[in-house]
Amino acid sequence: LAEVEVFSIEAVASTHTVAVGGYGLFSLGYSEEATVTVLATLLDGSTIDVTLDPRLAIDDVKLDPTNVLNASVATSRGVIVVNALKMGQSVGVAYQFGTVSHVSVFDAVAPSSLSAKLYPYPRFDGDESVSASPLNVLRNGVYQ
Repeated sequence: LAEVEVFSIEAVASTHTVAVGGYGLFSLGYSEEATVTVLATLLDGSTIDVTLDPRLAIDDVKLDPTNVLNASVATSRGVIVVNALKMGQSVGVAYQFGTVSHVSVFDAVAPSSLSAKLYPYPRFDGDESVSASPLNVLRNGVYQ
């Protein structure tokens, strides 16, 4: 890309919803990181990968003043990795290559509560009307 004119850039992310680490949300289908590849479209219509190009600027601060996300280049993997540091919605990471720019928007998720609906096994007619009370501790680790 020595003196080639770049028409536009696009950031292609593996996901736009990133789970805050440590909650095990991967079992529910959420990744704890998004991998991003930045592609530049040249004036002739061809596309090239500029993810590792030193002229690519990544800004994970300006559109994320509360520090929800961290974006860093993973050179060995050839991608930009976006991690969630805490919960937040519609947080942006900006990419700039020369005079063209692009913004990716991410949501950072973490569990806020857990609820479970219990049914007897085997199921029977009317089992949804059975009431249950909180379990009582019989001894350390044993409940009834």
